[in-house]
Amino acid sequence: MTPTERLKQEYKIILQVLAAAEREARTIQKTGKMDAGKIGAILDFLVNFADRCHRAKEKKYLFPKLRERCGPREAGIISVLLEEHAEGRHRIRMVERGLSRAAGIAEVRENLLACVALLREHIHKSENVLLPVAEILLTPDDRRALNIAFDKVEADLGDGVYQRYTRLAHKLAQG
Repeated sequence: MTPTERLKQEYKIILQVLAAAEREARTIQKTGKMDAGKIGAILDFLVNFADRCHRAKEKKYLFPKLRERCGPREAGIISVLLEEHAEGRHRIRMVERGLSRAAGIAEVRENLLACVALLREHIHKSENVLLPVAEILLTPDDRRALNIAFDKVEADLGDGVYQRYTRLAHKLAQG
């Protein structure tokens, strides 16, 4: 599997959790109540899988390699994607803040929805703009090196952690 195929596979997993986050935000909107355990699991996934694993692969390895190989247009999209990573982390912190406050239900709902919209758009840009360019620009040696680096990111999470978060995503997707 190529590095870009691996990232696309992870996007599918992340999208499952985004659907669960959106459902939870809609439930909050309808009922005025939140399931702190479910939201906590969503946040755990977004912090540890989406950020510490997936985004680490992009930020530490893919983006620098592409910057070596690309022109100004591609460098621009990389900058936009990095800004979106930062905005996503901010939204997650805002959901966490809302969870910690008794009157934070509206804050949780609003930031969950904003995070979902941001990350879906981010995934769309990455899949439809950046990754097709990466397929063209990356050499076979680049692909091998990136796969090794991606394996290291996953191993650094801990034994079985990547698989545990994949299972969590499936569980959250089922409701």
